Amino acid sequence: MMVGKYLKRCPICGGAVKRARAPYLMGRVVIEPKLEVDKCAKCGEEFYTAEQVARAQEKAIKLGIWKPWLEEERELKQVGGSLVVSIPRAMAKSLNLAPREKVKIMLTGQGISITKGKKSTTSSAHR
Repeated sequence: MMVGKYLKRCPICGGAVKRARAPYLMGRVVIEPKLEVDKCAKCGEEFYTAEQVARAQEKAIKLGIWKPWLEEERELKQVGGSLVVSIPRAMAKSLNLAPREKVKIMLTGQGISITKGKKSTTSSAHR
């Protein structure tokens, strides 16, 4: 049995993970018929990479069966040596983001992903 490419154990049930071929579905529509995935031998959960999901979403958009929740094009600004992009109000509201809050920025195969950061555990005595 070939073990998973990215996972050894299933984060859901703890079962062994192996490489498998599986379709990527959105509802009952097959978006990608055969993708190499990590699949749990115990519970059957399939794990896709961010790149696989992004490609499937792009294909689903072209097929007219899926739309992102919110999508907006923004202009980059420069502050010092860094580039800055503002987060649209609707997106900030949906993530419950506030000024000076921490966010996590990740470079993926498809671009940049921004997610809400972990809550600070710093006590007010150290501020």
